[in-house]
Amino acid sequence: MGFLDNLGKTLTQGTERVKFEADKFQRTTKINSEIGNVKTQIETNLRQLGERALELYQQGTITAPEIASLAQIIAQLREQQTGKEQELEATQSESFEVVQAVQAAIAPTPTQQVPVMSQSIPVVQATAGPTSCTNCGATIPTGAAFCPECGMRSVAS
Repeated sequence: MGFLDNLGKTLTQGTERVKFEADKFQRTTKINSEIGNVKTQIETNLRQLGERALELYQQGTITAPEIASLAQIIAQLREQQTGKEQELEATQSESFEVVQAVQAAIAPTPTQQVPVMSQSIPVVQATAGPTSCTNCGATIPTGAAFCPECGMRSVAS
């Protein structure tokens, strides 16, 4: 009976621990939520306080230099915000067809001449039979345009 008693006791303790941990998790989650709510209320009230202080500064009621500096920063940030909002509206109203038409009217795409080969790039000369690559030494099959190992260009002589 000792083994079964110990097993029952261990299971009971395990069950009690699970209950405790679940309850602890619920309590900590609830407290974290309450902390988040309090922080949100603080932020809301600070924002309202700041808005009111800015209004009073603009009315000339508050003349503290610290508030004047912050008011100037806020005014600049609001100007930036307005500019970015206008930029966003312009970007959102664009359409692909209009952009293409504007680009075509402004600068038609010139045709560009691309050289076939550069003087600075070494070239493997092709011969009648298989050759060796001058860059890596691999065998290049007859008629191949490029070395199969390193990609060096092969030119017919």
